[in-house]
Amino acid sequence: MPIVDILCLANSRKYQEYCIAGLDYKGGGWFRPVGNGEKGALRYDECRCADGSQPQVLDRLRIELSEHSPEPWQPENWLVGQQGWERVESPAKNVTLQRLRKRISHGPSLLGSVGSRITLIPQVRM
Repeated sequence: MPIVDILCLANSRKYQEYCIAGLDYKGGGWFRPVGNGEKGALRYDECRCADGSQPQVLDRLRIELSEHSPEPWQPENWLVGQQGWERVESPAKNVTLQRLRKRISHGPSLLGSVGSRITLIPQVRM
């Protein structure tokens, strides 16, 4: 099973479960682990760290994957494996955060667009 390291940039509730997303450390762009909950929501047992806690924004997480599970509107989706998640760093190293700050858009646009959605996910190198 493949393993990915991500910089967690989103951790929210979705259908009484969880939605987590971030950037792939190997430069693969936006990454969203999905689970077996409603519309890909992650159950608690699918996204907890080895110590039983939930991932936090700016954590570096190591996640086992099962398979690519893209949707037309979310090509970044990957189904998680059965292994618990590993929190590699909390928060991620300053050098990673400095690189991220350089790529953040300062203005009304998000990921190069002011619309409610984008058609192409830009590749972000960490």
